[in-house]
Amino acid sequence: MKKCIIWALALGPALVQKAVGGAVAAPGLFENKASQQRGHIVILAEGLHDRHVDTHLNWVRDLHKRSLKKRDGKDHGQGIQHTYRAKSIGFHGYAGSFSDDVLEEIKRHNHVLSVEEDGFITAEYNKGEDA
Repeated sequence: MKKCIIWALALGPALVQKAVGGAVAAPGLFENKASQQRGHIVILAEGLHDRHVDTHLNWVRDLHKRSLKKRDGKDHGQGIQHTYRAKSIGFHGYAGSFSDDVLEEIKRHNHVLSVEEDGFITAEYNKGEDA
């Protein structure tokens, strides 16, 4: 139940928009092509206090700044673009785009529950004869 609520908060606006009018998301239509440009959604572990979340976000910002200094010609992303906090259900997370190196560091951090590629879910409305 809690994971459903977490995903609804993180992905809800896109899903609701596509679900209106009886549309159903078709399996396999998740677009991967430009996911690097759209970035990632990071879900933080349950039970973290605000100070843990703030410390983690500052750590990620510092990692991102250091990656920008490398000037190695790689896309280092834009860093954290959105933060999500729902204290009442213990949900914390953020979305952003990061270099591969920074993303690997984020994935290994003990405050991180999961990292998912951001993307679009497409849906098709198919009004059958039974409707």
